[in-house]
Amino acid sequence: MLVLLVEDDPILGRSIKTTLELESFKVLWCKSVQETHDLIANNEFQCILLDIGLPDGNGINLCKELRADFQKTPIIFLTAQTDEDSLLMAFDAGGNDFLRKPFSQKELLARIKAHTRDVTGSKSNTAYRDLKIDLEKREVRLGEKQIDLNNTEIQLLYCLSINAEKIVTRDRLMEFLGKGGEIFDRTIDSHISHIRKQLKANEVTKIQIRSVYGVGYKLEIIE
Repeated sequence: MLVLLVEDDPILGRSIKTTLELESFKVLWCKSVQETHDLIANNEFQCILLDIGLPDGNGINLCKELRADFQKTPIIFLTAQTDEDSLLMAFDAGGNDFLRKPFSQKELLARIKAHTRDVTGSKSNTAYRDLKIDLEKREVRLGEKQIDLNNTEIQLLYCLSINAEKIVTRDRLMEFLGKGGEIFDRTIDSHISHIRKQLKANEVTKIQIRSVYGVGYKLEIIE
């Protein structure tokens, strides 16, 4: 499995690279926006680790560029920033998750594995009305048309669809995604908002995701 690491801190970058290689990951380590542009051609990444503050640019802007080429690859932000606006901008740019520095290598590994785990068997596919969700291929289709969702959003939509007409708690969603904690809990709204926008943009009118205040979400069919 090939991981793209974009991190300018030499100590942290070397530590992450060593940790991942000990777990049998291959790592392409870039220390700037320009180096990333120079080295990513002809590579297929299974996960991207992206620092926000880079010496020659902004990781959020770089995320938008990477997302255009790696539409389904999980992107995990590594950041020392603590303000909520930066967090929301990171998710709006196409990020799947983020870790606040300093973080443990064990937590980083757990998040990478959660985002890249292979989903097999009957659990990997579902069809709900006109929507077809394939976790293994990481895609959602309306007929022949593919709906633009990232991996986390595909998994969220899948979890809601297999529990259609039932309330799914935030804890259940985080358990399904393999994550937990207040930080990730606050990001679910951003992902759900993007799912709603994409469903609306693709004229999926008979399926709605309703917020259940203080509890979670419910996927409903509109007759």
